[in-house]
Amino acid sequence: MSGHWSTWADALRHDILLGRHGSGSNENRAALGGFYQELMLPGFPGGEAPVEFDNETNAISGQQLKLAGEEGEIIALMDFSLSIGSETSNSASGGFGGGRRITSRPFLHSATPALPFITNADKASLYDYGMDWQISKINTVEDSILRAKPNSGNGYYGGGYTVENGTTHVIQNEIPVLPPISIASLSHAYLGGFSMAKAIPVGEDPDNDTFWFKSGPVNNPTGVTYQRVTASGQNGLAPKMGQAIGNSYAHPNIPADEAFTTKARIYDLDEGSFEVPFVDHSYLANKALWDEFFFSSIAPQPAKVPLFGSSDRTAKQVADDFFFNGKSLPNRRIQHYKGSLNKADFDDLFTQQSDYTDGLADKIAAHLMVNGAFNINSTSVEAWKVFLSSLKGKPVAYLDGGASPKEFVTEGTTVNPGSLPGAAPVKTSEMSSPNSPPEQWRTGRELTDEEVGQLALAVVKQVKLRGPFLSLSDFVNRRLDGNNSPFALKGALQAALDDEEVAINASFRTPSRMLDAETATIPGFKFPDAAKGPIAYGSAPYVDQADVLRHFSEQLTPRGDTFVIRAYGDSIDEKGKVAARAWCEAVVQRVPEYSDPANEPHQKQAELTESNQKFGRKIQIMSFRWLNSKEV
Repeated sequence: MSGHWSTWADALRHDILLGRHGSGSNENRAALGGFYQELMLPGFPGGEAPVEFDNETNAISGQQLKLAGEEGEIIALMDFSLSIGSETSNSASGGFGGGRRITSRPFLHSATPALPFITNADKASLYDYGMDWQISKINTVEDSILRAKPNSGNGYYGGGYTVENGTTHVIQNEIPVLPPISIASLSHAYLGGFSMAKAIPVGEDPDNDTFWFKSGPVNNPTGVTYQRVTASGQNGLAPKMGQAIGNSYAHPNIPADEAFTTKARIYDLDEGSFEVPFVDHSYLANKALWDEFFFSSIAPQPAKVPLFGSSDRTAKQVADDFFFNGKSLPNRRIQHYKGSLNKADFDDLFTQQSDYTDGLADKIAAHLMVNGAFNINSTSVEAWKVFLSSLKGKPVAYLDGGASPKEFVTEGTTVNPGSLPGAAPVKTSEMSSPNSPPEQWRTGRELTDEEVGQLALAVVKQVKLRGPFLSLSDFVNRRLDGNNSPFALKGALQAALDDEEVAINASFRTPSRMLDAETATIPGFKFPDAAKGPIAYGSAPYVDQADVLRHFSEQLTPRGDTFVIRAYGDSIDEKGKVAARAWCEAVVQRVPEYSDPANEPHQKQAELTESNQKFGRKIQIMSFRWLNSKEV
């Protein structure tokens, strides 16, 4: 047998975990054997086992293999390969062993490196698993399914498992090296969903110092214990999703009009299946985060990070330099609004640094404003062009195998799947196949002006179809609408990126890089349309909306705070004729303070006085001028 990426040990672990459930009766053993057989069959060529197993009667000892080798005798072996699912399938990657056999989107809906339990062997359930196993009969170990690069011994992944489509280096998730400056920077986090499950802490594991929770099954009063989700994606609520925050793809096992549902899961052969929580992590996280939180970029700047220079600065020192010494924050769009903030109040505010409610995190926004906020309801193609290309020509830091970042100056506009990519960005025109160039699997994309223009036009089309958006999460998320499949499949920005008239992701719309047409007909899918389209959603080479939002999200707003107001007046003589006419223009801006100072700026609607509930925040006149007739 051969393993892949040390996952064979994990497979044995899952064998043990599955095998220990149930009473161990002959009936349960037979049922478990049937489950294994159904589970393993998709891994054989043609979906059926060409090798019969009869206990140990056809087993071959190591001594027999040794003697056969010495005598030049060929003895058939079984090769078992367990791999993380690739983009392309066997049929698109040169035959058996070239690509995945199990239908899934391995970089999105089943993208966790921590293997979840397999509880059902049907295709709809295996879509959530993300691993791929292949079994074949071989004559020598050199005939293994797995391919490796000569000299280095590295395997192939990404587009496929062979040199034809795969590559030896793939970046799917990043360990943050810089403090996040955007909600979309959290796209690499694995989510547990415990708040939606109403999990109740029921104990503590002394071995690893973690809390356990009763969070399902929903129809079983005793519940089943889960742990908090780990950084590698273990535990938490199903399904195991990657690239959740900032993206908006629908899941085929969740109905189009729901974000929180249940799914049958077998825990114990004696008790049968239970309905357990099954959630759209993207929708729920986006709804919770995008309108309630933001990143100011006021964060520690350690000297060991080369981009920050040679001296350590605490978050307070960064904020002090920003408010009182004229220095910029890492996100230069954030400007200070001192209002009544003085040094004593500032120092007092930072004594509450560890508090959220009524603490620093709750109050700091009252002293910050955004320079150049962009309204997501804009229907100006030119405005969207300018906004989306605002990083055009900016240098990009990246790692290329070394410890220190390199810098690349682009001609176009770069979007990246992470804060520090593993290569210089590639152009769409350079992407001729799943592994050409191989750098596409570890870096971002350099967009041309034409591509940005196509995207701007497609975004405006979506704004007109779906708008007005009343909140940022409304713009980011898909719509829970069972009667409108296009709106329920993905959010407005992702729909624009996937528009047929936008070339950015066009190379992924070829048949070999899309889910087979039959996939959407798999029995058991709750939203079959979500099982159509490209397989590479969530991967580095595919431009997702989180990649775009990562750079711009703190500038977006569903409504403006600065307004231009024009007025005119006529002077009428006694005969009713216009004797004189005047025009004026005022620029006014809503500021953090409420009209009634009884409330602090961070307080919410339910906490406000009656006056503030009615009149809201103050409006300041920023400028005023008289106009002449030619300016009107």
